[in-house]
Amino acid sequence: MKAIPRLRRREHPRPTLPIPGEEARGEPRVEVVETHALRWLNIDGPRLVDRTYLSETFGFHELDLEDVASHNQRPKVDEYEEYLFLIMQFPRFDRESGRLHAAELDIFLGPDYVITLPNEEILPLPALFERAQTREDVREQLMTKGSGYLLYQILDRCVDASFPILGQLGRRLRRNRRISSASTSRSRPSGTPSAPDPRAAFRRNHAAHSQPRRRKNATMPMRMANIVTTMPQK
Repeated sequence: MKAIPRLRRREHPRPTLPIPGEEARGEPRVEVVETHALRWLNIDGPRLVDRTYLSETFGFHELDLEDVASHNQRPKVDEYEEYLFLIMQFPRFDRESGRLHAAELDIFLGPDYVITLPNEEILPLPALFERAQTREDVREQLMTKGSGYLLYQILDRCVDASFPILGQLGRRLRRNRRISSASTSRSRPSGTPSAPDPRAAFRRNHAAHSQPRRRKNATMPMRMANIVTTMPQK
């Protein structure tokens, strides 16, 4: 199988701007799994020194690196000639606070690399990366069909791991609604309309934000297909 050429660096990459109070300390914390045709790089909680490494090594757009530094981004896909930049969010349960919040996973996807940048632990990403590091059969399964296939496997496992969390949340909401309905029915005068279902409002809001937008995101399926089909197959 012929190896794909490495992505060429920009001769003069733009400097990476720090966020307020941030200093470039230490060395980049880059973990790498590599085959002859594909690299998977992972950086947990990327700092300024890590973003500078990405800018100097791959020449990523400075706005993408600013999005990596910010943890309040909406899911999106930005398309460039040489790579795709994705922001994904997955549910994560914080045991200390007892609350559910969104954990962000930023991804750079190129012809011969996938770079994952979780801002906090997202199951099962660490275990999957460790297996790819230590087991040749896992590398053979994940990293011999192109960068698009590796991205699919990463996202598929992260989504599957979200279902138990969302299922538990749904059961808790239904239980609380039954308790609230029982309490309200005892105290509400006859003929008073019941309170609106918050889940219906959520579905309406979700549908409004899920309408297709004719922007960069609309070219994602075709762009992804091009990346996958141009990779060498066994």
